[in-house]
Amino acid sequence: MKRIVRAGLKLVRVVKWYLNDPSLIYARSNDPDFLILGAQKSGTSSLFNWLGQHPQMRGSVNKELHYFNNGIYFGKDLRWYRQQFPGKAVLHFEATPAYIYSATTCENIHRTYPHIKMIVILRNPVDRAFSAYNHYRSVFAHWRQSDAIKNKQYLRGDRLHTSFFQDREVFPSFRECIDIELDLANDPEIFEPSILRRGVYLPQLQNYINCFGPDKLMIIGFKDLTERTTETLNAICTFLGADPFDWTRVSIRPQNQRSYPNSLSDEDRAFLEAYYKEPNEELLRAFGTFNW
Repeated sequence: MKRIVRAGLKLVRVVKWYLNDPSLIYARSNDPDFLILGAQKSGTSSLFNWLGQHPQMRGSVNKELHYFNNGIYFGKDLRWYRQQFPGKAVLHFEATPAYIYSATTCENIHRTYPHIKMIVILRNPVDRAFSAYNHYRSVFAHWRQSDAIKNKQYLRGDRLHTSFFQDREVFPSFRECIDIELDLANDPEIFEPSILRRGVYLPQLQNYINCFGPDKLMIIGFKDLTERTTETLNAICTFLGADPFDWTRVSIRPQNQRSYPNSLSDEDRAFLEAYYKEPNEELLRAFGTFNW
């Protein structure tokens, strides 16, 4: 039943998207002008929603298209991708948080759009990891029972569903999930689950800078997005070449905020802080501090 409800809600969102502007049904396809790359659980849904209210910007039909990290491997082509950006706008965009994490995605994007601009939001990796765990826990019942999830195609090395959801009656604890990932991470070909590894940001950023150069990438701290929202959105407009906008005219409430049933234990926090200590120091030496 939950799967049917979720599918219905997604269909309603798409229908409303076209009803708000019926001309989109017959509109031409477009290439994206910029991408929101991630990181996962770092405010990409909020940013996608907020930028979509700018009169010169239009987000994709669905927020996460996963074309460059999954779709091109499963038969989707550029024609399909361009159809996700119908209608007139100065700037079309999408937001797939998995893009920043996937090592091959950067090359796929560069091969297709070598001059595209990109935005990355970095959240304190300790907080991001616990938020990701709670996200997976919240969707556990749906993912475990969903035929669509069970039967979907997975890239080699994606063990997320089989590790966290399959054949389980109770979702594993945070530390159990971490131990599962640490064990699987010994095999370099296994990239999921990635609660820990998605928070090691420097190699991910370096992939994109090596491909595109630093001028095509805007890096935002999570707290700048959530606590200095209008200033950050105006800075994004400058980066993208969009006109200034009065953000008080639209809703800039956060999206997908959730409360957690339990807090991160002191022991687990200490483990995460130790795990990220060296990667964070390397990141800060390369890029300076972030308000994350």
